[in-house]
Amino acid sequence: MNGHTGDSQTLSPDEQVAQRIVAQLLAHGLIASWQADTLRRDLAAGLLKAADWRQIAKEALNTEERDAQAY
Repeated sequence: MNGHTGDSQTLSPDEQVAQRIVAQLLAHGLIASWQADTLRRDLAAGLLKAADWRQIAKEALNTEERDAQAY
């Protein structure tokens, strides 16, 4: 991708939308930071399928459960 943290003018419209979506998912703790770059790239490219979103959701729930058990 064309520098997702750079100037939004250098990003395609799809990359700009993907950047915003991933930022919101991160902000709400729905994805881990290590998932962000791949998710941003695949989302902008239109490569994500329903199974990919289910896996992302499962990982988010597993992380949330682990965090809850840690306290």
